[in-house]
Order: sequence, then structure tokens, then C-alpha cells
Amino acid sequence: MLKLSKNVSMLRSTRTRAASYHAYSTNAEKTVHSEAQPSINDWVSGASPKADIKNEILKAALHFVPQHGWTWKSIAAGANSLGLSTVAHGLFPGGNLDLITFFYLTCNDALEMQLSSDIQKSSPRGASKDKIAFIQDAVWKRLLLMAPHKETWAQALGILALPQNMPVALSNLLDLLDIIWHEAGDGSIDMNWYYKRLTLAALYQSTELVFVEDKSADSSQTLEFLERRSKDFAALNSCSQKISQARNTATDVAELGFATLKNVLRMNTW
Repeated sequence: MLKLSKNVSMLRSTRTRAASYHAYSTNAEKTVHSEAQPSINDWVSGASPKADIKNEILKAALHFVPQHGWTWKSIAAGANSLGLSTVAHGLFPGGNLDLITFFYLTCNDALEMQLSSDIQKSSPRGASKDKIAFIQDAVWKRLLLMAPHKETWAQALGILALPQNMPVALSNLLDLLDIIWHEAGDGSIDMNWYYKRLTLAALYQSTELVFVEDKSADSSQTLEFLERRSKDFAALNSCSQKISQARNTATDVAELGFATLKNVLRMNTW
């Protein structure tokens, strides 16, 4: 999965996010539907012939989430509002997981557009602020995109945490991490690639949990928490960079040592 996400980040400029990922499948899909079903990512990207109608149903369903939560009832209500109640059930084999993923990826798309727009206004990439400040701002922007469904998002997190839904949840999260690091100008291709995503995942998910429980005005408590955790995040990544530099230096010294020894041995044979 990590290798898949790493490759996806390299294709980001030419392919849409949703189309870059392999199709999701759930246990329900495998047991109830013997034929291959379009994934939620295909629907968002328009790769499926029924993409438009599915997108419209899911968009409509989001209006009913405050009332029914992240459930099949919201999808059914969305379909019914469009006069499509008789066909909705067969279109969403993943049920509420499809609705959650649709919203998650929609927010990811919106974040990428916001960050890209900000960067264009402050060329070159990331010149307006340091990388840690950029990432902190990106995390905050992503949480605000989720704000319309803040009251019910704890339920969505619970659904994503179910064992059978973990592959989907991980893919969604890795996509978000790729967006933020890519827009921050990171081009790591070594072990730092993995470490940076692990630390950013910890920063985002911990702040997300605070956000959904935050009752303060303008979610000020969440912002304060994010600012504190960003300092820890900066320290961890600084340590990682120093370790990486030390490892590279050690490698260079070792190579120089071997080269010197080789030359000495060669001289002794003359």
C-alpha cells in the first residue's frame, strides 16, 4: 500500500487522485456481487459509465447526513430526493463506506486546489512560509473542509476504524498525506518518505480527534493543540533529517575508507 501511494504521488500531475488508486472492495461486495463492481474512486473520477448519477446521489446524500448520520438512510434519502430511490440500492455495494469515502476524497480534492492556488500566489513553491508552517496550515485547512459534518464525523471515524474498512481508510489517509507533502515541495525517495508520512499521519489524526470533540468558539482549542503538536512534529522531522545526514556521511566516509585501503593494497603489490 505504501509503495502504491508513493507511485501515485509521482502521477499526481497527469491523473486524477480517484483514478490513480486500485478499486476498493468490501466483504459485502465479494460475497454478494460476483461481477466486478466500479469502485467509489471510479465514481468520483468519472471512470464508471454510471459515475454521474452516483456522484449526484452521493452529493445529495450529504445533505441528509446531519439527520441520519453516515448510514444507508442518508444515501436512500439522497436518491429519493432525486427521484432515483428504486435504483440506488444496487449502485452502492459499500453502503455507508462509499458515502464516507466520497466525502473524504472530495475534501482531499478541495484541499489540493486550495494549496495549489496558495502556492501560485507565492512562487516559488513554499516561499511564503517555512515547510512546517505550511504543513500546519494545510492540516488546519483540511479540518475546516470537514467542518460541515463535524458533528457526525466521529461516527464516520468509527466506521473507518472497523477491520474490514481499514484498507479503504488507509488509502484515503495516504492520499491526504501525499497531497500535503507534495504541495510542501517534498521530494524524498528514501526512508524519509515513509517517516514523514508517519509523523504527519500522527499530527493529522490526533488533531482530527480533538477537532470533532471541540466545542470552543471557532475551534480555538483545536488550533492551539495543532500549534503545540506542530512543534513536536518539527522536532521529529529535524531529528530524522539529522539521522539521514549522518547516515549519508557515514556511507561517504566508509566508501572513502574502502577506496583508500584498496589503493594502499594496490601500491603494496607493485
